[in-house]
Amino acid sequence: MKSHYKWMSASLTLALGALLASGLVACAKSSNNAGVSCPAGYAVAPDGATCAIVTVVPSGIPAGTKIGFFAQTSNMSQIYNSGGSTFNMGTGFTTILRDAMGVCDQATLTGGSNYGVAGCSAWQQGYADIIIQMDGSTANQVKMMIRASPYISPFANYSASVPSFTQAIGCLLGICTGTVNGYNNPLVMNMTIWNVNNSQGFELRSSTLGGPTGTYSWNRKFQFQVLNGKIEDPTLNFNLLVDNGNSAMVTAISGVMARCQTQNCGVIGL
Repeated sequence: MKSHYKWMSASLTLALGALLASGLVACAKSSNNAGVSCPAGYAVAPDGATCAIVTVVPSGIPAGTKIGFFAQTSNMSQIYNSGGSTFNMGTGFTTILRDAMGVCDQATLTGGSNYGVAGCSAWQQGYADIIIQMDGSTANQVKMMIRASPYISPFANYSASVPSFTQAIGCLLGICTGTVNGYNNPLVMNMTIWNVNNSQGFELRSSTLGGPTGTYSWNRKFQFQVLNGKIEDPTLNFNLLVDNGNSAMVTAISGVMARCQTQNCGVIGL
């Protein structure tokens, strides 16, 4: 009887060993349709030809638990606690407002003019914040959200969009054309995490071709960079780059992010 149990024990050990070995082999490599294979801990980079180290949400975060960071403009901090965050607008922020969010300067996209709240200058003087959030149960996936509101004068406000001369003549002839651009406020994008700077920092990249579908930014790159820092840190120095439409990556937002004090960063539905 003892020899029979020993035979069963040995058989089970061999079977478990074979299963573990096959599982390790299956998890050891990541590949795409182009046939690029990557070792464990790496994934096929966005160029489709190389491998990059994958940063995942810390295993210590329970599944379903969310962590996030935020940064807000200084005038917004007069109303809400900034948590030590800072939000500096670069030249690329107008690109996001106009091309990705579709909130201002829409007539300029077709040669016209915008005035008052319809112009991006009113939005640059207004309120804005940026939030990144990740879920402990979803590795390598992050949501990035940007919200904006224009400056509203306590005395008088107006909004005007004037078509170009060509558009005006076309309308007189009964052929009116306008700007076809999506409206996204807030702008919510799904991003993936990649290690950068010899694993001293990380970068978020848009998981699709670029911005939201149906906007002027649909095929443009978005890169959120933290050159030195980890998602376990209380604050993050960051820089958000965006394609300005001429294949040049320019700074849209830079500053310091603070860790959110609630799981959803105070945003309903995020």
